[in-house]
Amino acid sequence: MELDRESGYVRSIFDKVNGREVLDSSNSLGNELIAIKEEEPDLEGRLDLTDKVFRGKDYPGCTIDCERTPLASVLKVEGKFEGCRRVQEIILYHEIPRIDFRTTLVDFKGQDLFVKVCFPLRLDREKVSIKHEMPYCVSKRPEGYYCAQSFVDCSDESYGVALINKGTAGYWVENGKLEMVLLRAIHDYKGYYAPLAAEEGTHVFEYSLYPHPVDGVRSDVVKIAHGFNSPLLVMGTDEHPGEWGRRRSFVSVVPEEFELTVVKKTEDGDGILLRGWETTGRDAQVTIEFSWPLKEAWLVSLAEERISPLQVQENRVTFPCKGFEIVSVMVTP
Repeated sequence: MELDRESGYVRSIFDKVNGREVLDSSNSLGNELIAIKEEEPDLEGRLDLTDKVFRGKDYPGCTIDCERTPLASVLKVEGKFEGCRRVQEIILYHEIPRIDFRTTLVDFKGQDLFVKVCFPLRLDREKVSIKHEMPYCVSKRPEGYYCAQSFVDCSDESYGVALINKGTAGYWVENGKLEMVLLRAIHDYKGYYAPLAAEEGTHVFEYSLYPHPVDGVRSDVVKIAHGFNSPLLVMGTDEHPGEWGRRRSFVSVVPEEFELTVVKKTEDGDGILLRGWETTGRDAQVTIEFSWPLKEAWLVSLAEERISPLQVQENRVTFPCKGFEIVSVMVTP
């Protein structure tokens, strides 16, 4: 990764594994903040953006620090932006193939501004396919301004880049640029008293960039995006005796493209409900294996009504699943 010395924004991200440059920094820089002035903004109406644009690279002068740890290298950039001071951290992991960003707008007082962060991509624009996640599905979209659940992915025939959000679901994809909306600061909302719409104060935004080969849906974008939003929880305990060994798996799923989203007791309390979905859009044969033997298993509806029995093979069950299908399975230990 190469940063611009004057602004601290990202000039280059080179994927050493795949031999690809990720960014096209000829006109814009990566992780660059952009603010656009709105004309008589309306919280409930359409966007009315003006030609007055504040670009991050037009605010030169910054400090850049680097911290190296056993897990990652962290770049920290501090500088000015429209109506605030900015602090941007870039986290490069040694073993995780995504790049995490944490942007803080300190004491923000911008008025009637539409603020976004930009990543100009070096992809074949004639062949780019844009995909966004919505609940239990990944769908193609044209260029434009819209919301996505946890990511938008832009891929040509050989390479792609996903921008993953953590609560900032607005995206703007246009002219080879993948952008995420951070906030709208509406200072003068005519006809209404809405002081909180001014968004004055300090804001922290977390998002992640995941460059990858091939097509977004056929790679592990969904898994990477959900891992960013739901990090592994670790609980430390004291050493104590027990029947289990040093390692034990509660449940395992094959293939990895089938993602479990729910594990809970059934409503009647007699069994365990597992719910998941196929994340690539392709039909699959799914096997769920448990760490204990099963008495019976059923395909059930979302209301936990029994549909059809599943054949139990000691501690596992297998069932067909269509692309993007949501499947609920009830098992009795």
